Amino acid sequence: GPVCLRSTPRCSAEHFVDIPSIRADLRFALETACEQFHDHTTWANTFDISSPNVQMALDEEYDILYSSGTTGIPKGIIHSHLARNLLISGTEKMEFEGGVVLTSTPLYSNTTITTWWPSVWVGATQVIMRKFNAERANELIRDYAITHAMLVPVQYQRMWASPNHSPDNWKSVKWLFSTSAPLSAVMKEKILKDTSAQLLEFYGLTEGGVATTLIARKAAELGKLGSVGQVQPGGELKILGENGELLGPNESGEIVGRAGIMSDGYLNREEATKAMHWFDEQGRLFYRSGDVGYLDEDGWLFLSDRIKDMILSGGQNIYATDLEQALNAMPDVVESAVVAKPSEEWGETPWAFVVKRTDSERVEEDIRFDANKRLSPIQAIAGVTFMDELPRSDIGKILKRQLRDTF
Repeated sequence: GPVCLRSTPRCSAEHFVDIPSIRADLRFALETACEQFHDHTTWANTFDISSPNVQMALDEEYDILYSSGTTGIPKGIIHSHLARNLLISGTEKMEFEGGVVLTSTPLYSNTTITTWWPSVWVGATQVIMRKFNAERANELIRDYAITHAMLVPVQYQRMWASPNHSPDNWKSVKWLFSTSAPLSAVMKEKILKDTSAQLLEFYGLTEGGVATTLIARKAAELGKLGSVGQVQPGGELKILGENGELLGPNESGEIVGRAGIMSDGYLNREEATKAMHWFDEQGRLFYRSGDVGYLDEDGWLFLSDRIKDMILSGGQNIYATDLEQALNAMPDVVESAVVAKPSEEWGETPWAFVVKRTDSERVEEDIRFDANKRLSPIQAIAGVTFMDELPRSDIGKILKRQLRDTF
């Protein structure tokens, strides 16, 4: 049955209390002194265990989740009971029943809900981290024989870079998931090499509509690890040009999509909801992603950038992700983010914020010079600023608006 474990240095796996007055198979571990656990049985007995027998219609509101606010003010996104039921039904073959699931991202995030709800639904064990720490996460995966984990790209990067990373830690893991930002092909290769797990990368919107899944081992066989996968069953993707025209294979434009899971729009933001909508010639509703990408001839989706993150320099569109990939491939660079800096001469020009390795002695101009050797003259980075760490949301997304605000 369902078990929730709060990871804490004070309590080991055997320190739980059974609460038979609620359900014989329900156990809790709370982050508190272990000797106090006996009090929770008395506390649980104060509650009425009879069902309130509340019936909810599928089109009724289920939750309101807020967008991450990486490019602007967060918006409340309304989901129905139908959307959440479809989420659970889409994970039936992922072996959550009997699993042990590591939860290390905020519980209010759609990233977390993607694995939280299916695992709770079937009674899987939850090992919950109050705050993510790469070394501790590696320990939990090993000590609790974790079988499933949803991790965002920066978490994978930090866990693999941690001194206690070992392929032996991952022997129990059957399923790994990634979302919230693109997982680099290099990181995917490392995960596939060090684990035997199925690795799935989800790309999509908290709003729904746009949704793809990358099955990493299949993608590796086909040479498509740089993709974010193919459209999920029942969904449809289109690529739009600057004037709203439909584009063909390998042509970059805005990604729009429709799927079984589509939210009811933004809370008290009617204009923002309308701005997200796009209708095809048959009047069918698609959601705009705000992302630029292309579909190849086999229907695999490749991302280029966020529309708001594109840099318009001298009349040319520059994708920040291309510049970041060049920077991140350098041995002195841990991670980077490139944003548009206002320029009187060019309108906008690329500026890089870089976290370098602690043992690197290189200066900003060295990094800029070497990166530009990997780029075309049009893409040339105008300047580099070193940072101890990049600003991130609670879910691990880089907050580029904060970087732009420094100019």
